[in-house]
Amino acid sequence: MADKEVPKIYYKQNSNEGLKHLRWWDSDDEEQIHQRVTAHLKQLKERQLWRRIAQIRNARLYENMEILGLYASTIYASTLGSNSNRVKLNVCSSTVDTAASKIAKNKVRPYFLTNDSDWDLQDRAKKLTKFMDGQFDAMQAYPNLQRGFIDASVLRLGPTKIFTRDGKVMSERTNAEEIYVDDADAIYGKPSQLHQVRYVNRFDLANQFPKFSAKIFAAPSAFKGLVSAVFAEDVLEVTESWKLKSEFSSKDGIHAITIDGATLHAEKYKKNYFPFVFQRWKPSLAGFYGVALVDEIAGIQILIDRVIRMIEKGITTVAVPRVWLESTSGVNKNLITNLVGQIGEYSGTPPTIVPGQAFTVEIYEFLNMLIRWAYEFPGISQLSAQSKKPSGLDSGAALREYNEIESERFQIVSQRYEEAHLEMARIVIDKMKDLKEAGHDPEVQAGDNKFVNSIRWSEVDMEDNEYDLRVFPSSLLPTQPAGRMQKAIELVQAGFVEKDMAMSLLDFPDVESAMSLKTAAYDDVRMVIGHMTKSGEYIPPEPYMNLDLCISIGQSAYLRAKTKNAPEETLELLRRFIDDSDALKKKAQAQMTASVPQQAVDPMAVPPEPPTSDIMPVGGVA
Repeated sequence: MADKEVPKIYYKQNSNEGLKHLRWWDSDDEEQIHQRVTAHLKQLKERQLWRRIAQIRNARLYENMEILGLYASTIYASTLGSNSNRVKLNVCSSTVDTAASKIAKNKVRPYFLTNDSDWDLQDRAKKLTKFMDGQFDAMQAYPNLQRGFIDASVLRLGPTKIFTRDGKVMSERTNAEEIYVDDADAIYGKPSQLHQVRYVNRFDLANQFPKFSAKIFAAPSAFKGLVSAVFAEDVLEVTESWKLKSEFSSKDGIHAITIDGATLHAEKYKKNYFPFVFQRWKPSLAGFYGVALVDEIAGIQILIDRVIRMIEKGITTVAVPRVWLESTSGVNKNLITNLVGQIGEYSGTPPTIVPGQAFTVEIYEFLNMLIRWAYEFPGISQLSAQSKKPSGLDSGAALREYNEIESERFQIVSQRYEEAHLEMARIVIDKMKDLKEAGHDPEVQAGDNKFVNSIRWSEVDMEDNEYDLRVFPSSLLPTQPAGRMQKAIELVQAGFVEKDMAMSLLDFPDVESAMSLKTAAYDDVRMVIGHMTKSGEYIPPEPYMNLDLCISIGQSAYLRAKTKNAPEETLELLRRFIDDSDALKKKAQAQMTASVPQQAVDPMAVPPEPPTSDIMPVGGVA
């Protein structure tokens, strides 16, 4: 390129002063905040118009509609009575829905685990897990996160907002088109500021901020002249903005709610996170937004639609039967009809009926190959999309192995989906602590399939360093009957549950409840030892306790307390508990020996056969 073709850009030395108006948070005057936010958003909308166009393109491919925007007032505005531009075979929708059904079908349960702690802390952690179960159900966390997963697969970003209202923590699905971040600020994926642009009825907004009623009713409508809606004039564009703290100990964060013409709310923002959980199908190499699943197969979808339209046109114009007549044959054309058994006369050459063929077999093989690529490229099999199993896989173990192999392609995507649940749990805990400081004590209904209990936040509140947050699937049992039967058999063979418990699991897949009955003796001993070591009060063992567990767990607790230099009073309590448990065990053995009559032992007697399970086949599992 010649020198004269190289563009030259000159920068003023005081150029930073010219950009100061964009720093909407850098002002002590609240009246300037809405002006700076409006100016900043105007530039973001102009520079990021390409992203909104891409989101609308993906939405069109997924919903197969010529939508104009992602809001109810603009969506489908140009599609009424028009089917000409819709895709004929929508693989984008099929692949997204199949991926969502495979990854987002299970409820990912956050667990709060403790490490080397006393019984009281462990019990509080278990209650905190149940509290989070009830809170997730109350705030519709699972359907909102599932909806966010689909949004991320289509729109490159799946936001879910967490907020407080009336002393409760709530969540809602957020439209991806509402989120604005500066690309330069988010070059490493973690922006310091974020804006959410929502459309709110001006009457509802005036009730929420009565002090600004006059400015709210004077503000321009958001959809004026854009859509034909009855109440379009009543809708305002409301911007909620966040600026994170520049450092952990700094106090320059801010949270503001603005409209065109007024700053409705402004306060210091002390958090180091935005109140959103963001999901992405795949993170991009740079920036805040991700890569959508529709982005990966959009080219194949367009090519599939092009081939189908070509086949459709060829079949309707070429691939039709035709009757060829010689001009001198003398055949009466009126006799060529679809009547059965009609007799016609001709002279000369008879008419020839030629079936039409528009394309060779290669074009149809090419179409099938494109459809197969659309599924295989993101790692989805056509059998999964059609809810079919491969032929020859009939056993539960084989089906589970096949599903595990097929799901390996989505391991990283599944981990991101699980991390979204962890992030939501962390934000919920922080919001609960804020409500507690404000004088609230939220209560949720939590329990298993049979019992529901009320748990208050004050009963489960823990410090961050007292637990480790993990996620696990909510059910260990497969969804298919064959896989469920196989899992129940494995639990019996491993000795985790009895036969009756395993049979009940086939109808009521509550693994946690069944396992809790098996571990009740263990939990009882841990509770007694934990209470003793914490309170210093001795609790003697009972004859109905599992005395073997009392001795083994007591010895482990004694050795651990000794290595941690526990006081002698604690060690004495544990030694006394072990000795009393051993004494009760020996007493029970002596009573059992005395109650059994002495019988002669026949050395030739055949030992009884070992017990068998009715739900296990003879000879083990096939």
